[in-house]
Amino acid sequence: MATRRSNFELKVGIFAFIGLLILFMIVFSIGDFYLLNPGYTLTVRFTTASGIDIGAPVHVAGVVSGEVKGIKVDFAEGKTRVDLLVWLKKGSLVSDNSVAEIKTLGLLGEKYLDIFPGQNPQKFLQQGDLLVGKDPISMDNLIAKGHEAASELEASAQTLHAILQKVESGEGTVGKLLVDDKLYHDIESLVEDIRAHPWKLLRRERDTTDRKKERR
Repeated sequence: MATRRSNFELKVGIFAFIGLLILFMIVFSIGDFYLLNPGYTLTVRFTTASGIDIGAPVHVAGVVSGEVKGIKVDFAEGKTRVDLLVWLKKGSLVSDNSVAEIKTLGLLGEKYLDIFPGQNPQKFLQQGDLLVGKDPISMDNLIAKGHEAASELEASAQTLHAILQKVESGEGTVGKLLVDDKLYHDIESLVEDIRAHPWKLLRRERDTTDRKKERR
């Protein structure tokens, strides 16, 4: 009887140990610990985080290679700066001339950090190194510029409309040409006369040349 009880307790202990081991592996693989998944951390600096959160994925050359582990907002040298603590898998090489940008998956997708390696790197970043990122374009600025462009386009359309109204009413040279038949016929007669007697143009050029010589 005692032997059976001891065997039962041993089986329960082994089962509990296996369960704790599985739980331990899950926690360390998806949590904030990377003992089972070695890598290194970098600091990527921006002037604005543009809505990126902790846990956002990090892409290196288009491949998911890590995630954002922390965000720190600081003020130094008269400027606000945002430091992203980035964890990268072992083997994810980031050169010192890489371009880091905060992007969005689709139009309304989640934010992620995109690191694009530069060409002809002098060195690769190591644990604790700093990479200065490229500040994202603010959607508010884009919307404001769009409103400015629309306002300028509307003002140009109003100006063009006013010009066309003047032309239609016969104001200005173009308007007179379109409205005043007499002016149109006079120009038409002049053109026909020049076509029939082109020598008149030569005569006018000679007269103009002679007058210039007399003035000299």
